[in-house]
Amino acid sequence: MYTDLLYSLGITVTMSACFRDSMVKVISQETFDAVVKENVEEFDMEMAEAVKDAREQFEKQGINLGNIVISEKGSQVVVDAVQDLFKDLSSEEIVKRLKPIQECCTEDLAQRVLATNNGAYSILIKLAKSHTALDVQVEIMKTLKSVMNGNPDMLEAQGIDAINNILREHQDDELGRETLKLVNIVATKCEGNRVSLIQSGLLSHLSACVSSPETTILVARVWIALVQDDDVRVPFGKAHENAREIVENHNALKLLTKSLNDVQSNLKALEYCLSAIKSLAVRNEYCQEVVDEGGLNHIKTILETYPKVRQI
Repeated sequence: MYTDLLYSLGITVTMSACFRDSMVKVISQETFDAVVKENVEEFDMEMAEAVKDAREQFEKQGINLGNIVISEKGSQVVVDAVQDLFKDLSSEEIVKRLKPIQECCTEDLAQRVLATNNGAYSILIKLAKSHTALDVQVEIMKTLKSVMNGNPDMLEAQGIDAINNILREHQDDELGRETLKLVNIVATKCEGNRVSLIQSGLLSHLSACVSSPETTILVARVWIALVQDDDVRVPFGKAHENAREIVENHNALKLLTKSLNDVQSNLKALEYCLSAIKSLAVRNEYCQEVVDEGGLNHIKTILETYPKVRQI
């Protein structure tokens, strides 16, 4: 009877496999929005007060709101912006719709999931492949970053192709840098994406991007992400195999060791170069390669140049 009542109110009850006696109560976005609307229309509350009251009432009932967009702007803002992108819009109108998606999805994971459930990923990839205007492409990459941050599982072949196509042509400009940031996001804690990205030929584009201090930092971050075993869903990752591929076939350690000299005045770039070397030098012969390329001399210079920096 109790569960039937909850279902009639739009509340879902799930049972933990380990704790059968404990229940997690979850409501839909529509249920939360309806209560907020009722607070505004029936009780003359301001939007901020209506949202706060709805949240407090559900939390008092022990309902988990982790999947709910709790914002004064409401959940419909991101939904409307995403749905508008499916229309035939000019470049200026597309950029205008992308801005609220970026703003909403930066706030919390619930907004990102809501955007994804309404087709954000598919339409953004479609736009990325069909629009050649640089400013539009930059905003598309920024939007994909905001939608996929902590929510990377929807990446598929078309998205990977779009990433590779951009990095092939834009190795050290704003579009290339935003794309490298996206790669770092989708490679973090997602073993499937790492495997697919490496198999797609991404590594050759990464090596070509090592140039300015800013892009060197971004490439180093991606290399580090690619050699992590941080996806709890996968019992055995390919971190070691990925490191071997990056070092032996794409000269990552040589590029990073050379960069220690090229970016010696940029402390942040030095930090990421050293972190990437540490992550990739997983075999004795790789450590020797760093030494042969003058790595120890560069490290000595860094320690002399930055004596007050205890840890980089």
